[in-house]
Amino acid sequence: EHVRAQVEAGFEAAGLDDRVLKRQIALIQSMTKVERANPQILQASRNEKAREGCMSVPDFTGDVKRASRLVVTGQLPGTGEHVTLTTDAFEARAVQHEVDHLDGLLFIDRVVSAAAIHKRKVYLD
Repeated sequence: EHVRAQVEAGFEAAGLDDRVLKRQIALIQSMTKVERANPQILQASRNEKAREGCMSVPDFTGDVKRASRLVVTGQLPGTGEHVTLTTDAFEARAVQHEVDHLDGLLFIDRVVSAAAIHKRKVYLD
C-alpha cells in the first residue's frame, strides 16, 4: 500500500515509497519539516495518556497511552545518512502515531478502553 499526503504545519504524514523499499515519516518540528526514512524507535520512556485524532478516522478521537520521550533513528531521504532524533511531548507522540501508520495501526488500535473513544466535536459549520 502506498500513501501520499501533503505535509503542512501541524500535520504529519507516513507512507511507503513505492520507488524504493523504505518506510518514511514527515512531521513539523519547531517550524521545520523533519523527514526520516526507515524510522526505528530506540528508546521510549515516560508513558502518558492523551487525546489523539487522525485524518484516517475523522469522526472520532481517543485517549492513547504513549511515551512522552523518544530517541529515534532513521535515514535522511535522498542521502541515506543515518541520523538520530531526540524528541519529547507532542512531537514524540506524533512520531509514534506516524510509525504506527507504517505498521498498519491507527490510534483506535491503541486506545486505553472502548470508553476512551469519543465522537469528534464540530466547532465550525
